[in-house]
Amino acid sequence: MSELGYALIGCGRISRNHLRSIEALDQARIEVVVDPDQAKAEALAQSCRRRPRLAQDWREVVGAPGVDVVVVTAPTHCHAEIVIAAAEAGRHVYCEKAMASTVNECRRMNAAAAAAGIKMTIGQSTRFQPAILMARRLCDQGALGETFAVDARFSTNAEPLARGATDSWRYRAGSAGHGHVINFGCHYVDTARFLLGQDPVTVSAVVSNLFSQELISEDQFSAVSTCDRGALISILLRSAPAGTRDPHEGYTVHGSEALLHVDRGSKTIVVMRGSTRSEVPVDPELLREDGFQRLHRLFRDAILSGGAVPLDGATAQHNLEWGLGTYLSSETGRRLALPLATEHGDYAGPVNRRTIPATRA
Repeated sequence: MSELGYALIGCGRISRNHLRSIEALDQARIEVVVDPDQAKAEALAQSCRRRPRLAQDWREVVGAPGVDVVVVTAPTHCHAEIVIAAAEAGRHVYCEKAMASTVNECRRMNAAAAAAGIKMTIGQSTRFQPAILMARRLCDQGALGETFAVDARFSTNAEPLARGATDSWRYRAGSAGHGHVINFGCHYVDTARFLLGQDPVTVSAVVSNLFSQELISEDQFSAVSTCDRGALISILLRSAPAGTRDPHEGYTVHGSEALLHVDRGSKTIVVMRGSTRSEVPVDPELLREDGFQRLHRLFRDAILSGGAVPLDGATAQHNLEWGLGTYLSSETGRRLALPLATEHGDYAGPVNRRTIPATRA
């Protein structure tokens, strides 16, 4: 196959990162751009080297001639239907995170990909960012001794209803399954798993909403997990109307001999050994690509070579189960085992008190 044709389905904010990454690849072209809002599709298409086709309905595209890879950047609750249709049409699939809204949807997506023999990867791009890869390299080299915990701290803006109308599909959908735990937390836990080389097997959490009632299901959460080889992962997100950034934001990896701290966009890694603090620069070679570019390149290579995908559906499903388990733990006041029990297969997280209309005064 000399060149892969890509269909980009969904032209929201994140789609530009995908278009930019695909356009930077050899042996790749944007074949078609899809969105019900043709003005959005047109605006995105103007960034392409070669003029792609435009379409409004993804159903007309997933099996179309010239399309080899379907990139799904539509809202999360649309992922399963699109991915399964693309797989059944024999197209490879890159699907944005979160993988889906429920565990059963993930299972159906993974089964469809396996049955069709296509490649599928999920867009957990944070673990592929230069600073995170450099931090993992230091861990693998034994710079910290035996790693036993990751603490992750983040902050974002709260979104009070008084702030006015929003065009975010997450808010318009009443945020069912699309709150901060899923939207942000799936990245945080995936990166913590990557840095540790361990997987969470329990989660205990508190989820609350202090400033964003009626707009989104939560704006605060704190979750602690035990891992399969005994390590601990703690993830904390705080939101405030002022949007003040947490000065300790990022990932702290604890080792028996030292610890390191890394933020996602940093060009240096802070290493603490006793009272000694040093900064390790990120390898310049890693800085040649951002996380989106690296994940798309690795996925293209997997398609062309027949090799393993950079991040598979089983890994992404586990991330979603952690997120849904976080909600369930907070709702029930119990620690949840991972993977989730079969009875939670169709659970999609909390539903906001009312659906926010597309526009309002």
